Parts: sequence; C-alpha cells; structure tokens
Amino acid sequence: VYCSTISIEEFLSLLPHKIASDPKGIIKNIDLYLEGPLTAVNMKGSFLVDQLVMPKFVMSQAPGELSLVFRRSASGYAPSGELRVTHGKVKTKNALLKLEESRLFFSGSFGKPVFDIKGNASISKVNIDVMLLGTPQTPQWIFSSNPPVPQEVLMLMFLTGKNLEVVETSVEEQRLTPDLAK
Repeated sequence: VYCSTISIEEFLSLLPHKIASDPKGIIKNIDLYLEGPLTAVNMKGSFLVDQLVMPKFVMSQAPGELSLVFRRSASGYAPSGELRVTHGKVKTKNALLKLEESRLFFSGSFGKPVFDIKGNASISKVNIDVMLLGTPQTPQWIFSSNPPVPQEVLMLMFLTGKNLEVVETSVEEQRLTPDLAK
C-alpha cells in the first residue's frame, strides 16, 4: 500500500475509536506491506510525519517505520508492535526538541502506548537531553545536561524557555519569580 500524502484526520477516521487528543496534520510517503490472515494482519513499512499537531506540541519532519500486528477483537482490531521515528522536530510553546531515535510500543490500543522518546533541546546555550518514558497514565520525564545541572532546573528551563540564571534563582529562593511566572 503506497500513499504520497494523507491527512491524519482522514487516517484516524478509519479507526474504530476516536483518539481524545484529536491529532491533526499530514503524513507523507507511506509505504506499507500487509500480510497474513484477516484475524492477525502484519503491517510493516515506512512513513514521514510532515506535521502532527497536538494540543501541547507540533511534530514535523520525522521519518519513521512501523511494525504492527492487528489482531481481530470484539471491538475491531487491536494493534501490538512498535512505531519508530529516527529523527525530527518537536515544537512546544517554549522549546524546540530535536528528536533522536524514539519509539512508541502498542499492546492492544493506540490510546495507551508505552513511550521511549529521546531528544535534546538548547535553552540559552544549555544543551538539555530529554527522555520521556512510561505511559500516558504514568509518564516519567528525565532531564540531563553537560555540565550537570539539577534535573528540576532543567525541567523548568525546558517547560518555560527561561535561561539558567532565572530558573536557578527561583529554585534557590523556593518561590516563583515574576520572570519565571511570565
């Protein structure tokens, strides 16, 4: 199955359940191979996320691959397997995250993936390594940098886009400074 461009809304309309976050955007260069019986369809292939718009971020220019098995269930088909992107960009309100190889693992539902997302961001000349592990219900954020900066400071820098000095002052004084509150 090949498709040069499809909207994410169009693609999701084929699924039996609506995704609560209501993603929008464009996927390009979809090249999929399907095989097996209708009770357990194996799907492998590649794609390019041209743009994925979610409520809190926008992902773009992310080539990837998928390897999923769709097993027939009472409510339609249940996916299991993984979706992987090799690189890309994720823009949040205050930061630009450059994705490294990242994966989503599925075990019966697209709405409950297991994350293994890695990337890095540069906030005011501090390079921050970011990892998101776990599930939507129990996410685990891990922040690190070189030279080492406390994880709480890095997280606030990433979330607010503020420089190291502003965030450190707020953490040291254990109060929200006006600059950080903005």
